[in-house]
Amino acid sequence: MTINPVRYALHTVACLGVITVLSVTLSDANVAFGQAGSKDTQKFQSLVESTRGGLEKARAQFDTTMGAYNVIANAETDNPEKAYKNLTKQVSASEKDWKGASTSFKNMQKAGQKVFSNWQKEVDGITNEQMKQISMDRLDEATGNYQRMSERVAAAQAAYEPFMTSLQDQTLFLGRDMSPAAIEALQPMALELNTLAATLLSSIDAVLNQEAAIDPNIDPAAIDAPADDMPGDETAF
Repeated sequence: MTINPVRYALHTVACLGVITVLSVTLSDANVAFGQAGSKDTQKFQSLVESTRGGLEKARAQFDTTMGAYNVIANAETDNPEKAYKNLTKQVSASEKDWKGASTSFKNMQKAGQKVFSNWQKEVDGITNEQMKQISMDRLDEATGNYQRMSERVAAAQAAYEPFMTSLQDQTLFLGRDMSPAAIEALQPMALELNTLAATLLSSIDAVLNQEAAIDPNIDPAAIDAPADDMPGDETAF
């Protein structure tokens, strides 16, 4: 379902310390996160990393699955039976990996709600008005960025459904008929499936590439900049 630490430097609210929503450099995130004393925040960090890993794994599997599908759809195999067995295997792996990523994301959302709720309570308890405003600004920015990330994951989930439905239908069709005539008849649907796959992969990339926006220290205008403009040590969600 990748992530920058949000350095919450006010000693008054040190129990939250650092809110890590996505890590640009995992090793750096772990170093920064180690300074946080909140168990809720540590759990959140772990679930965020699991979500990132799950999405990356699912994306790679979708690529592999489409490769197995296109070998058949493009009539590039001399052993249709073996190719079909591989396709069914890859489809199952895709379903499994997406389910794992989705579960991690749901768990991350649940933990995130708790972390941000506690952060809000900490901010509410600050009596110094200047410090309170600074704290609120950082909380608002982190919350907004986190919400945008969640919306992008939701978009990826929406793109997954038509892709997997079409893939399953065509896999079922091929299980009965892999003749040249059947493959020829499949071509319009094959083109559509590849388009759906491209949309799904693009939506996942949108999540992975948005990670830096969670850190209020990052200029939001730089988030959607071309890859060549991004710092060299940043990686995807």
